[in-house]
Amino acid sequence: STQSTWGCVPWIIMVVSWRRFQFFDRAVVEEPTAENGATNLSKVNVTCAASGTGTVYLGDEEGGIHVVNRNFESRRFVAHSLGVYALKHLRQRPFLITIGEDEAESGPVYKVWNTETLNAEQCPTLLRTARLFTSKQAVQSRVTCMSTSQDFSQLAVGFENGTIVLVRGDLLRDRHCRTKVLPADGDRAITNIFFREDIKTYLYATTPTQTFSYRLTDKAETKIVLDAEQGCEKNCACLSERGELIVGTDEAVFFYGPDEKGSAFAFDGHKLILAWFRGYLIVVSAEGSRHTLIIYDLTNRFIALQSTFEDIKQVVCEFGRVLVITAKAQTTVYQLIEKDTTTKIDMLFKKHLYSIAIDLAHKQQFDDVYIADIFKMYGDHLYDKGDFDTAMQQYLQTLGHVEPSYVIQKFLDAQRIHNLTTYLQTLHSKNVANKEHTTLLLNCYVKLKDTEKLEEFLKNDSREMTFDVETAIAVCRQAGYRELALFLAEKHHQHQWYLKIQIEDLKEYKEAILYIKTLPFQLAEKYVMEYGKALMNELPEESTALVMALCTSYVPIVKVGPPVSKSSIASIQPSVHSGSIASLKEASFSLSGSMDLLKSSKSKPEDFIHIFVDQSNSLKYFLEFIVREDPNSSTLIYNTLLELLLQQRQSDKNRVSDEDVMNLLKNPLAKYDADHGLMLCQMFNFTRGVLYLYEKMALFQDVLLHYMEMGDHAGVLQSCIKYEARDPNLWLQALTYFVKKQNADCEREILEVLKRIDQQNLLSPLLVLQILSGNPKITLKVVKDYISRRLQTESTKIASDLREIRRDREETERMRNEIHELKTSARVFQSMKCSACLLSLDLPAIHFLCMHSFHQRCLLETERECPKCSPEAKRVMERKANFDAQTNHHEQFFKELEGAKDGFSTVAEYFGRGIFNKPPLAAQAAGRPVMDEKKQREALFGGNR
Repeated sequence: STQSTWGCVPWIIMVVSWRRFQFFDRAVVEEPTAENGATNLSKVNVTCAASGTGTVYLGDEEGGIHVVNRNFESRRFVAHSLGVYALKHLRQRPFLITIGEDEAESGPVYKVWNTETLNAEQCPTLLRTARLFTSKQAVQSRVTCMSTSQDFSQLAVGFENGTIVLVRGDLLRDRHCRTKVLPADGDRAITNIFFREDIKTYLYATTPTQTFSYRLTDKAETKIVLDAEQGCEKNCACLSERGELIVGTDEAVFFYGPDEKGSAFAFDGHKLILAWFRGYLIVVSAEGSRHTLIIYDLTNRFIALQSTFEDIKQVVCEFGRVLVITAKAQTTVYQLIEKDTTTKIDMLFKKHLYSIAIDLAHKQQFDDVYIADIFKMYGDHLYDKGDFDTAMQQYLQTLGHVEPSYVIQKFLDAQRIHNLTTYLQTLHSKNVANKEHTTLLLNCYVKLKDTEKLEEFLKNDSREMTFDVETAIAVCRQAGYRELALFLAEKHHQHQWYLKIQIEDLKEYKEAILYIKTLPFQLAEKYVMEYGKALMNELPEESTALVMALCTSYVPIVKVGPPVSKSSIASIQPSVHSGSIASLKEASFSLSGSMDLLKSSKSKPEDFIHIFVDQSNSLKYFLEFIVREDPNSSTLIYNTLLELLLQQRQSDKNRVSDEDVMNLLKNPLAKYDADHGLMLCQMFNFTRGVLYLYEKMALFQDVLLHYMEMGDHAGVLQSCIKYEARDPNLWLQALTYFVKKQNADCEREILEVLKRIDQQNLLSPLLVLQILSGNPKITLKVVKDYISRRLQTESTKIASDLREIRRDREETERMRNEIHELKTSARVFQSMKCSACLLSLDLPAIHFLCMHSFHQRCLLETERECPKCSPEAKRVMERKANFDAQTNHHEQFFKELEGAKDGFSTVAEYFGRGIFNKPPLAAQAAGRPVMDEKKQREALFGGNR
């Protein structure tokens, strides 16, 4: 035996106590009033029935066919004169086939009717009439059943004598179809016959004692005995929607495939009718004088309806309902209407039959959300009963529709960690878990101490990753599974976690450095800046080498072949010794075998300075290496290196000499900040550096002040001599300094200073004497030579000034005479050549008072001044205008007068500019301010004195 489509493995299933429901409503069909040719079904003796395309067809014993529509209005037409034996309507085509007799002893006739095309009496149109036999040999037996294929190419008719007649061909168009008599079960009547049309075509047939089928091909018909000892009566067989033959006997209902016997259900009772409706099996059994109709749901194992009738003749499934035709005293039609699915499910909810409700919802193709709600209700019901395992199976069906926190909270409260683990695993397998779910699942594994499942979950490479890696690493690390966390971090390239575990948990600093070396440049730079301080404190040499490589020629290690062991990677680590900068420079990451080199950018060295805290030696080597490799390094690098050198110079170990510091300060490529360097040199008391930076920054006053504070007279004089070209005022400060040294013999130094002041004329003698008067110990002998030289110089200068004044007066007198002559006397022009072209002068000619003459053609029409003299005259006039303008700058005059040390010089200067002259009338008329005589007098003589 084989397993049936109902999942029934034993050949026969004992029906002990199936649940009973009222899923169908029973009602009597109220037949409308017969009028306009309509018939009354209550008086019809129904012998056969068929249905299709929204119509029911009932055959009576007089050969008439009653056509019943949805409103149960019927019309009758005569199909056969002597009676109708069988009816069949195709499912997808509007053809009705009837078999009956029209003439006595003429044999059965089959007719084809078109149910869509109606005649004048509103009855189907006859398309074809044909006899089954042409000879009289087979007319002796009565027709018992009939079936046709859906393509209307085959017709099978069963007879009382056990004969099956198979007609092949186009039953509508072929004039002569092929007719063949198939071997049957002796003389036993053929009770039921059905076509099964699949890849192959089969013909099922039953007799009261046997069930068999025929495999139909174009060449032959092969008989297959399905059950040699079991058959059924007429109407006690039907086809399921899957094409299985269902046979009902008094002991059970049997299922048959086309080749073999299937399972069975032990439905006892004398069977009268079997029918199939929407997945339900309808069984009519006789119980005494009454008939019982039961509708079975074989899938969900329940009874959808059980009802009692009197004398059921036919069961027809049409109009979406079951029609039961009875004939006790008269023909009565009952309709069994299935309740809607929602009503049925509500009924099941009240009885907590959730599994059946789920099957119904699936069958009706309800949406997933609705079905998930049923699973949730089912799970809640089982949870309340304490059946946690089964409840969890229902909750698993709600994934994606019910909030996971609802289920998780239930099993957290119940301490059902095994069930919770199952749910969380399914969440991850469906790829709907979040970080919190991953954390909870890993904690469940940890709490259960199920290391095997934990590793299987995290290390499974056969499926797509369905968990949050960072969460998994964090949980494993917290739970103490550091090696597993390390595995995940390395596998999924979680570099941050890998280094955190190696450095903070396992203290494997060397492994961390080796791992960083395998990273691309950007990542290596990032993690060195983050973890460099910890690595530098533990492994300063290796860490310094890594930082140096990042800043110069970093080459990451790339694994391209077989896995590289830690020992082979460690062999690449260069040896770095303190005090050997060359060894640090050589710390490159050369590879061999399965390693390749990848070049990348360079890091900024200043970004790594912070990791060298408490590692001054390593920092010094690093910075010296950087400035040697890149002399154009940033100011911060040089400033830090300078500070480090000064700091180590001051330490007891004295590893750095003054020359080392000075070499850096004097390096023309060094980009240190001079102000910052000066502050460092002062802070670390490095005098050479301070003086060098004073000089470099042109702070000569500070250099002089330094020697003055030190009391170094020679240094003061040398500084003044050295920097006098750039700052002559240093001599004035030196003079003041030496004059104030009353307790020291500074006569020689003062004489040298006075000599320099005299040579450069830095200060007036009056001020020099005023400064010298500050020291009462200075004698006239000290200043005698200076005063003599100054008096002689002044005398020479006065004599020179007098000569220049006399020359200017003579020139002024000459110009006045010339002006007078121009105003009073005539001018005689005797020039013979043009001053422009130098050709002989001819008329017309133009003469200017400056004694220049020109051809008229050599001058522009707009020129009214001598081209030769006008440029100089314009310059003179502009100077005069500027001079006149300055005579009105009274506020500027008083401002300079108040701030001047020598007020007389300021007054003399502005007097020469004409500020005290009487303003011209034009200026007064223009409204410009005019200085009155009182203010002029106060300016000159200091008031009314």
